[in-house]
Formats: sequence, C-alpha cells, structure tokens
Amino acid sequence: MGVGTHAAGIIGGRSYGVTQNVNLHSVKVIQLSTNVIAMVNGFIATHVWMLSNPNAHAVVLLPGIICPQNWLLDWIVNYMATLSPYKTRILLITSAGDAANWNACKCNFAANPAVLAVGAVNSAMGVYNVANLGPCIDVLASGVTILSTWMFDGTAWLTGSRQAAALAAGVISQYWVENPTLTSTAIFNLITTTATSSIHVTTTVTGLPTTIPNKVIKYQCPGKCCAFECS
Repeated sequence: MGVGTHAAGIIGGRSYGVTQNVNLHSVKVIQLSTNVIAMVNGFIATHVWMLSNPNAHAVVLLPGIICPQNWLLDWIVNYMATLSPYKTRILLITSAGDAANWNACKCNFAANPAVLAVGAVNSAMGVYNVANLGPCIDVLASGVTILSTWMFDGTAWLTGSRQAAALAAGVISQYWVENPTLTSTAIFNLITTTATSSIHVTTTVTGLPTTIPNKVIKYQCPGKCCAFECS
C-alpha cells in the first residue's frame, strides 16, 4: 500500500514531481489477489478514458512487473501498444522489476518491445543491485532512495525500478506537453536513442551487463527539488 501514491508524486506531485504540467489519473489494475481478470479490467478502463478524451496523450505507468509471464496480460498490453486505435497517443512504461537479477524478458510487461522498460541506477551511476536484468530493458533512471509523497499526507524514501519508471514517466509527460504533435513511437525512440535540451541521455553507468543499453535518463528540474535530486 502507498507505492502508487509514491510513484504519482514522482511523476507530477506538487512537492517532488518531475513535472507540474500533467493530470494524474488513478486506475486500479492490480487487486490484492493479483487477479488477472481484474488487471485486464483496469486496462480496459484506460481505453475507456482515452475514448472520453479523444485529444489527450496518455503516458501509462503499468503496475508492478509480473514474473513469469501471463499470456492474457501479454495480449491486452500488446493490443494497447500496437493495435489500439489510440496507439499513437498511448505510451506504456513499466519497471524492469526487482527480483534479484531475474531476466526481465521473462516477465510482463518488459518483454513487450513496444513497452518502455526502465531499470534503476543509484546516485553514483551504478546499477541497483537487486534490479532485474536482460536485453528487454530499454533505458535506466534514478531509482535508489527516492523521496516522494506517501499516504496520509506523508513522505517516504523508497528504492526500486518502480521509482525509476515513475521518473521516466514524468520526464516523458513533460516532453509530450511541450511537443504535442509527436507520436508515442517518436517519443519512445527519442528516449532510447537521442538526447535533447529537455531529456539528456547519458552513457556513464558502471558495472552494467553488456545486455542492457548504457543509457540513463537525466532531467534537471528548474527551480525546485525533484524526487531524485533531494538530499
């Protein structure tokens, strides 16, 4: 409990958010029982939201990674990413997972090449030591000891690739606000291959396996403390 609140605060919270220019929408996908049908219903709810907001762009931070893969979840995520009529306006992001170096390619949702899978690094630009690995990881971001909002108007420091994925979602949301004509594919390629004045991709990670791209999203929040810059 509270992990979703923490991630939302990283993306667009008033105190620690990467961006202040997004609207956050909570869609409950994972129930306490991790019922697959309930998760599918959550993804359907995302589509219903897109239908009622025909001009909106949606950066969807998927729920925690699920290992091993489930074929039904694979199908629904693949539909959203590649077959949906809204696919150019939806960018799906997931965490690499933190299962003590499990191969992320064997998990929902990182195995889907149309989903941006984000791994975690620490402040010294080293790999987070329990994060999942493998060639399905597309990019890295700060994910160790991240300050953000918590339940009951509190704050908390959390660590994990989920925090890194939330940071990536915030950066991408801000960039999409500034460049609304870009498609989700263009944004995906920008994050994984290039650097811009708003999004700087560095290549300085130490101890990184050769199967993972040596690319880290770095973002400077103007005039305030972002979750990954606070001390």
